Amino acid sequence: MNIQRTPQPMDILLYSAESLVDVLVRMGTLSSFDHVAIALSDTEMIEALPGGVVVSPIRQNPVICRYDIQDTSKIPQYVETIKQYVGYQYGFIADAFAAIGMNYEAPHQIECAQLAIHAITMMGFTAPKIPTPQHIFNSALDNGAVAFRPS
Repeated sequence: MNIQRTPQPMDILLYSAESLVDVLVRMGTLSSFDHVAIALSDTEMIEALPGGVVVSPIRQNPVICRYDIQDTSKIPQYVETIKQYVGYQYGFIADAFAAIGMNYEAPHQIECAQLAIHAITMMGFTAPKIPTPQHIFNSALDNGAVAFRPS
């Protein structure tokens, strides 16, 4: 796989920030990461935040997980499909239910790891059953993705 060391569309972006909330999220999910987003381009990402799902500029220093998408002609379609989540409300309760093995579907609600799971599944890869950033990362490696920091 040719590795461009900048974010590319449909890369999974994992973050570890240092605010108290971020540290608590990492502790509560036993994760090295507290947030996950999906690159839409080399400058924009889609992410689920407490205010809802938005398109934002890519922040510095993510860990990038790049899947080996065989049919790259489908990437623009994947990007357009994942952008349909913009405007959804943040739905942390679904994440809490999933962590204890229960399925909870709330229409038009999603949290960051669930958004990544939708992207991973859409691309044809196996997504983790537990929606946490660490499980997203582990699953990416299990699916043959390459993980790196941008240059």
